[in-house]
Amino acid sequence: MEKYNIPADSDSVILIYDGKIYYESDAALKISSLLHFPWNVAKVFRIIPLKLRNRIYKWVARNRYKWFGKSNSCRVPSPEEQKFFPGPDDLEC
Repeated sequence: MEKYNIPADSDSVILIYDGKIYYESDAALKISSLLHFPWNVAKVFRIIPLKLRNRIYKWVARNRYKWFGKSNSCRVPSPEEQKFFPGPDDLEC
């Protein structure tokens, strides 16, 4: 966090990719662009102005538990799904 000057009280998704830092809707859209079809199609939402995109992002973030529920545990990905997660050598530390 110090290296990229990320505020300690940050409570949003943050992506560091290729040395560039992405916040909020930019991070979500960059992540989706790195995934396979159909998720990578979400990058078309970059045409929406950043201020509006971030307002929508924050609205979804505030309501996600109400819409999708909340679990006390995380599901462990199957071996087939694990290929979509970066390994230790893929992460910049």
